[in-house]
Amino acid sequence: MTFCPNSFEFHSSTMLDEFKTSEPVNVLSKVHKSTDCEQSCKPPSKHKVGGEEPSDEMRRKGLGEEPKLVFEKGRKHCGQKLSDIYVIELFAGTARLTKCLRKQGFQAMAFDRTSKRSEGQHILEADLSNKEEVESLLSFLRLKADFIAFVHMAPPCGTASRARGKRLKFLQRHNIKEPMPLRDDRFPDGFHWLSGSDKLRTEAANILYENTVLIAQTAIELSIAICIENHQTV
Repeated sequence: MTFCPNSFEFHSSTMLDEFKTSEPVNVLSKVHKSTDCEQSCKPPSKHKVGGEEPSDEMRRKGLGEEPKLVFEKGRKHCGQKLSDIYVIELFAGTARLTKCLRKQGFQAMAFDRTSKRSEGQHILEADLSNKEEVESLLSFLRLKADFIAFVHMAPPCGTASRARGKRLKFLQRHNIKEPMPLRDDRFPDGFHWLSGSDKLRTEAANILYENTVLIAQTAIELSIAICIENHQTV
């Protein structure tokens, strides 16, 4: 089915054989080796969101820098078949979203650190806390930018969940230690007094959050729509 008015047609949707048969690491490495992907890159915007100082080492620019949009709204995929349009689900978990999008005819792809939670969907295993694997994913976005409509991200929110601030009486009654807040609006990167496993978990989550921002920035610059779940905790 196409995106242009008055020209809707149904077509069969099949995943690319390469992504069906290749191991996840091989797929990412193939994408990373693309030589013409940089031709799709757009120059970074000079505008910044006030108050955001951290810089990203892979990108050499502020994490709060506002990407530049360069396309006419709603026209990027006009005339393309649904079966030619990619939708990417990151931190896919069960990959239910991917399953639904595939049923609608999109070329949906799911990525996560593990595929153990998958509900019958093929998930490409990728560690988005790893610099090289994130760069490989970004290369893929640049290479296929004209065919990618949407990137959905649901980074884990365990260390940032506001539910940690709620007292759980049933745990108290059973003398079970309650989960305590690890960060707040004043200390978004984690309290400075954290130690042990709480500190390690928070720092690991921060890497994922920074990479989530990087992927979102890149997607927007490439005129790819994005969605981030738990966005207030990232």
